Amino acid sequence: MARALRQPETITLTAAAQHFTVWPTAISRLERGLSRDDDLAAVYRDWLTAA
Repeated sequence: MARALRQPETITLTAAAQHFTVWPTAISRLERGLSRDDDLAAVYRDWLTAA
């Protein structure tokens, strides 16, 4: 779901990762459901919907 919100806004993985001070792979794995971080997922989703 987050990837679908991020791409139309033309926000790169790198930009999102820099905003949250995490590696781009952390954002990518979160978006693809390969890792779980409920706290990061919640703030990431809020950030994307505010963008």
